Amino acid sequence: MNVKLLKQLIMILFGTSIMAFAIVNFSIRYGLADGGFSGINLIVYRQLGINVWITNLILNFPFILILFKMSDLKTVLMTVYGVAALTGMLALWGRIGPVLPDWHNDLFLVIVCYGVIIGLGVGIVVKANGTTGGSVLVSKILNTKWDIPISKTLFLFDVCVISLSLLTVSLTSALYTLIGLFIASVVISKVQEGALFGYKVMIISDHYEQISDAVKHDLQRGATMIYAMGAHSGHDKRLLMVVIQKRELSKLKQLINDIDPASFVTVSHTYETLGEGFTYEQRMP
Repeated sequence: MNVKLLKQLIMILFGTSIMAFAIVNFSIRYGLADGGFSGINLIVYRQLGINVWITNLILNFPFILILFKMSDLKTVLMTVYGVAALTGMLALWGRIGPVLPDWHNDLFLVIVCYGVIIGLGVGIVVKANGTTGGSVLVSKILNTKWDIPISKTLFLFDVCVISLSLLTVSLTSALYTLIGLFIASVVISKVQEGALFGYKVMIISDHYEQISDAVKHDLQRGATMIYAMGAHSGHDKRLLMVVIQKRELSKLKQLINDIDPASFVTVSHTYETLGEGFTYEQRMP
């Protein structure tokens, strides 16, 4: 087994552990609704008393068999691993039980924590290119078979499940759950975007050589020169692109202003930056 695959498997296991923790400590404990297979698991648990891990395994099993006939072996094995990991973690945390303080008097705090934690778990699994089956698996099968958009299937599935949840939870709990799911979606996006963010600075100046040298010596950063042309003047221009960390932005802007106050500068966020000086040690010139 190579290191990359091992890291992927560990991340999926870690992510599913966080998901199961959120389900046991928030969804089950405080009577929340949910979308997808998790929502169905909770409905069955409240109506019939069947543990959520058992329902999760039973619901996913037929769709894994369908996937086996439609997809490659690697995809099937990763799906089986993801489903098994979540099922095992649900069983483990179900046996341990809730470990957080009782927050029944503050349902909003419960929802915020639920959204953040479940979003973190799902985000880690997705970032590792993993899947825990469920409604995503069903959506992929329907998309492959009948070309039904995955986003529409997921949305309709969640609406139907949350509507059914009204049989077992109050309308207030269902509405609070929607807030939690929105928070979770934001957290998932942030996990996907990555934590190694910075700024991309684009500089147009006639003093591009001086600015480039200053960036190199004062900030210990590189700069990329792009040949451009002014749309109105038709004159050749030099565009410098510099990617920096957040703490370096003020110093860079001051540096540019000292050299050429008439320069044209744009600053934009980079949600993930990979490479020298960011994800591995910078080599000094």
